[in-house]
Amino acid sequence: MISSISGRQALVYEDEGVSFSSAEALVQQLQNILGPSITVKKVNSAYLANEPWEDKTDVVAMGGGKCSLWEVQLGDKGMLKIHQYVLRGGKYIGFCAGAYFGASKSYFQVGDLPPIIKSRPLFFFEGEATGPLWGDEDYLAPKSARAAQIHFRKGDMTLQGKLYYQGGCYFEVPAQSSSVEVLGTYAGLPEALPAVILCRVGQGMAFLCGPHPEFAWSQSLKGKGVSGDLVNELAPEEEFRHQFWQQIGESLCLKVISVKIKLDILKTT
Repeated sequence: MISSISGRQALVYEDEGVSFSSAEALVQQLQNILGPSITVKKVNSAYLANEPWEDKTDVVAMGGGKCSLWEVQLGDKGMLKIHQYVLRGGKYIGFCAGAYFGASKSYFQVGDLPPIIKSRPLFFFEGEATGPLWGDEDYLAPKSARAAQIHFRKGDMTLQGKLYYQGGCYFEVPAQSSSVEVLGTYAGLPEALPAVILCRVGQGMAFLCGPHPEFAWSQSLKGKGVSGDLVNELAPEEEFRHQFWQQIGESLCLKVISVKIKLDILKTT
């Protein structure tokens, strides 16, 4: 971890049901954009439920995994604290499972299996998070991974690029919703489905994203349990992913720094 000058912190959730590799990648990326003045650390459900973390925390981030287990671990107390933190001006980042978890309702169906439909207590997004878009019953297997084409709005520009996708959602945004801004869509589908949204929650904000922009890619990953085809698609997209992260920080009004990309040290699973 990095040392803190200001006493501020950014929290990455890691407990049962959380993908270790996703949590570790989130720590690295938040360190890259927030710089040395913010301590970025992984915390468990007991910390979020019982410690007085809210006043010194700039953002809470939840990445990949199986969020059905998170409700059990956090309990009503932990989830209420996260909800009230954002309501009172805090910031939340949710990728993939973290995005499902932040919606008022999630709909998850793979293959011919019965759908899993849940109401979610964080309720940052008033609509439904639905998925996955691709993948059979083994949606977490390497064969189900995709380089999803994303159209993403950054200021007055629309950027086009690819992000790693594994079981994530799209968002069914209620008509005429004034609290939700669609920042990005899945491209190359029969219709442009919302992939990235910014939700205003009381005085705070939640950034929800179906794909996994936390993972960095380079050609050095070939032969390390990662599909060579996936590496070939995603390694050239690092500049797009970097711009995506800069926009995350700007959208959430975080104090971000500009970071030079060093492809030789980028890591993922």
